[in-house]
Amino acid sequence: MLVLEFSLQLPMLQPTRETVPEMQLRVERFDAIDETRVRVLFWASGGDFDAFEAALAEDETVAPPSRSTELEDGRLYQTELLGEGLRTSIYPTIVDVGGVVYEVSIERQKWRFSVGLPDHRAVEQIYEVCEHNGLTLDLHRRYEQQDVTDSSRFGLTAAQREVQEAALAIGYLEIPRQSSLSELADRLGISENAASERFRRAAKRLVESTIRPPAEN
Repeated sequence: MLVLEFSLQLPMLQPTRETVPEMQLRVERFDAIDETRVRVLFWASGGDFDAFEAALAEDETVAPPSRSTELEDGRLYQTELLGEGLRTSIYPTIVDVGGVVYEVSIERQKWRFSVGLPDHRAVEQIYEVCEHNGLTLDLHRRYEQQDVTDSSRFGLTAAQREVQEAALAIGYLEIPRQSSLSELADRLGISENAASERFRRAAKRLVESTIRPPAEN
């Protein structure tokens, strides 16, 4: 897996960020609902929430958001990308090439991404979609992630590794859980029963390989 860490100046939430620049934003999760819809779950903290929510209501790059969670130091919002926010989104391309979004946050007025991609062709496709949309990708770091879940160490099959990576990416392993078994199955393109069985088999294999003491001769 190749890991790219890069920044982009995106229209997504730009009007809101200009209105309340002190607000710190971090994307919790992207979801491709279908070929024409991208849902975003993001955290906001450190600013005037009244002004922020008023700006969100007028922001044409996103749909009117719903507030999912409110904590002392932040609020979690759910929305969908619209207009320029949707047109310039690179998330559908990341999904298409088999990539994984590790982290997305706002830094110095740009969105900073950490993304895992399967091969060099996938990297080229990310650059191509950015160029097509008039976006300049500022690369910070590119490296090959060590495969710590290969068969020589943990014995996971490719399908078992895929389900574990997908579960991590969509928040299925978080507390409280941020996605359902149905969403995990949809991401993998399989039935819920198949997703559940594959996930449990992968978890069992990881426990056997990392926690259970080796059998005595």
